[in-house]
Amino acid sequence: ATLQSARALADLEKQVAANAGHPPADETVPEALETYFLQVGENFEQLDYARLPRSQAASEPFSVPGTPQGLKSEPKPHQREAFAWLTEAWERKLPGVLLADDMGLGKTFQALMFLLWLQRTSEHPKPVLIVAPTGLLRNWQAEIAQHIEPGLLGPVVEAFGANLRNIRFEPGSDIRGGTSRLDVSEWESAGIVLTTYETMRDYHMSFARIPFAAIVYDEIQKLKNPASQMTRAAKALNGRLQIAMTGTPVENRLQDLWSIADTVYPGFLGSSREFENRYPASDLERLGDLQQRLIERDDELPPFMLRRMKDEILTGLPEKSARKYAVEMPPAQAQAYDLVLARARALRESGEQGAMLKVLHMLRGTSLHPLPPRGITDIDAYIAQSARLQKTFEILEGVKQRGEKALLFCEDLEMQAFLAMAVQERFDLQRRPMCISGSVAGHKRQEMVSAFQTSSAAFDVLILSPKAGGVGLTITAANNVIHLSRWWNPAVEDQATDRAYRIGQNRPVTIHIPMAIHPDEAIGPSSFDQRLDALMDRKRSLSRGLLMPPESERDVEDLLSDVLDGRHAQPEAGEFTAVASSTDASSWKDRRSASVRDISLVDEAPDEDHLSFSADVAASSEAPIAEESDNPEPAMPANEPQIPMSTEALPVEEAGPLVEKAGVEKPETASRETARPTRRPILSVRSPIEAAEARTPFVQRVVFEQYGPRDWAIFEQYARDAAIARLEVQDPYCCADEQARSRLVNFISRFEQLSSQIDAVHIVTFDADSVQTRDQESTHDQRKDLEERWQRTMASVPLHLVQKSRRSGGDLHDRFVKARLENGDNVIWDLGRGIDGVMNARWSCVVNAFHERPAAASSRVH
Repeated sequence: ATLQSARALADLEKQVAANAGHPPADETVPEALETYFLQVGENFEQLDYARLPRSQAASEPFSVPGTPQGLKSEPKPHQREAFAWLTEAWERKLPGVLLADDMGLGKTFQALMFLLWLQRTSEHPKPVLIVAPTGLLRNWQAEIAQHIEPGLLGPVVEAFGANLRNIRFEPGSDIRGGTSRLDVSEWESAGIVLTTYETMRDYHMSFARIPFAAIVYDEIQKLKNPASQMTRAAKALNGRLQIAMTGTPVENRLQDLWSIADTVYPGFLGSSREFENRYPASDLERLGDLQQRLIERDDELPPFMLRRMKDEILTGLPEKSARKYAVEMPPAQAQAYDLVLARARALRESGEQGAMLKVLHMLRGTSLHPLPPRGITDIDAYIAQSARLQKTFEILEGVKQRGEKALLFCEDLEMQAFLAMAVQERFDLQRRPMCISGSVAGHKRQEMVSAFQTSSAAFDVLILSPKAGGVGLTITAANNVIHLSRWWNPAVEDQATDRAYRIGQNRPVTIHIPMAIHPDEAIGPSSFDQRLDALMDRKRSLSRGLLMPPESERDVEDLLSDVLDGRHAQPEAGEFTAVASSTDASSWKDRRSASVRDISLVDEAPDEDHLSFSADVAASSEAPIAEESDNPEPAMPANEPQIPMSTEALPVEEAGPLVEKAGVEKPETASRETARPTRRPILSVRSPIEAAEARTPFVQRVVFEQYGPRDWAIFEQYARDAAIARLEVQDPYCCADEQARSRLVNFISRFEQLSSQIDAVHIVTFDADSVQTRDQESTHDQRKDLEERWQRTMASVPLHLVQKSRRSGGDLHDRFVKARLENGDNVIWDLGRGIDGVMNARWSCVVNAFHERPAAASSRVH
């Protein structure tokens, strides 16, 4: 065992001794127990621990071994090169390597070639551990069956999910009790041990007992945070060679790369502090030096990293082209966008922490659609309210006419469900399109992909979340990729695209990107979709050339300045040239969409990969462990973007529609000519904020993420110092049990503290007969308990409680809070999960705020 693992195991023995008194086998371990981790060298401020290759191995001659017997697939030249690199790393006794090939080059197959060679050439082979996201474990098993003759890799152990119950000594996980709780005695005779990152973390004391021949970390960007529990657990494991696999070694910041390298090859890049000082993100020359250190040989040692780009290797792949469509927002969407801009100035000037990210969330949401897809009765009318949806269904119509299939990426779970329904109805499909998100189990995802791949239908659509459906899946039956809602990080978007553009694709692939553009001449060039697209193009270009995106703390501020103040980053030569996109010389402003009835603001749902994380832990019968760093990124993560944009403003006379410079397609034409930049004088241009303030705000929306903070800004902005004549609460389950009633009282109490006064509170809920509770309370008991709680906290505020039966008339399933203000305004907060969703971080919750002004006041605004 390595010194690191020996120290970790010694600490393990101490933990075992300290926890000698275990609960009986039929008892569950309380969640209140401390969390235990094996101690490892962190290498943050200084280099505490390093693994170095053995010097004698570096001087021994090396010849590339032949392809191992038992392969069912013929490796391509670049895959043979990877095999030679891995075998040399093994022979030279390197501690770890990074296989960072571009997506679609067959990293899994390359690793399996090496593992087969290792199994066939070792006299006493040790097991290999493969750690992968939940959704990829079935993919590994499928790849083993596809490429390796049966049985040659040895027994495959599934150390995850429900299988853990069969090998656990007692309930609970290692890190809850401080002892190893898995029976790993049979693993030493196994060939492959498969597990998830979460299971590896929760049971790392058990995994640390086994000396693995190799450890493979698939999609190792899961360990990009060096302070996370997952990364600490991985560093405690014992593997002679550790193989990191990812097509995106740097997703957000340069420290991602350091964390990955320090996990599989401790000491290779020095300490975190040393790495940060030696390779500042702003010094391109230093970054070039880092690139060379990663990919060049060191004397007789093979390079630490192998990275090849797909377009440089796979000459046989068909053409890939991108088409961007600038589509004018319909009136309702434009008005909802105006609301965000009007709200943005107050937030930006407030100095509130996280204010800029809130604005970006709202801008991103309303650019998708001005209304959440709930209770839709007229599909066509709903589609007509969104510029992007309109264009998406136009694109799908063309896909159907060509007899092709499409992948449609969108992370909002409600929107996914609507899209499936709308596609089925619009195109008269026999079955509803499948949706892959984080809530779909890994094996189920693979089944859905297989069904899509083998379907005999000429036209079909598969709807996916960019993260859950953007990793590890091969979906070459589709040759159209539509990014309905774009992920903030271009690396994530490229991963999603390459589900279709990879080995096995034999038709040209077209990427479709619809963009919503505001119709106002002063706002349109700075529309969020337009500016985000420019930023992503720049980040993508830099990350390809330098492997990592340079960091800048000003990115969010600069992007907001572009969007809110009408400032445009000066484009570099050729920056806005779109591949295979058609344009039209006519102005996009000349088109007008039909008016619609409703106006609101939408934002994306939280990252569904958090659902995947929870599902995986539930499958292993363990409660999820809250930690700051391992929770999947939110839709607009705080540490993105990382690429600096120029803050230099264009001259006024050059501030024509940026959409014409971008070379993006106008939906009503088929011209293949490239539009030239239009220059015209603009004498008096209002900023987007000023233009928006001339319109009446209507609706806002926020998403409280699962296990995330509950920011009360959406309530506070209306309730603070307000005189509330009547506060109405409708929630069918707000009195269901003691916890619900406690949350209800606390919720209203916060309103009382914020407002200057509340004259009365009116609550409508289900009676006890309509709600099944463990205590089986009566309606009288519920009322009495609530009144007692009320008297203790808000005795001066009159309470009127109405408890209704499910059988009574009316719909109580709508959950909302309504404040009738003394000035005549009404504010309504629609609560997706009710009071419980707002006050309990266990659930995600969507809150929509509707601010209604009297007609006279509204007319004065205009």
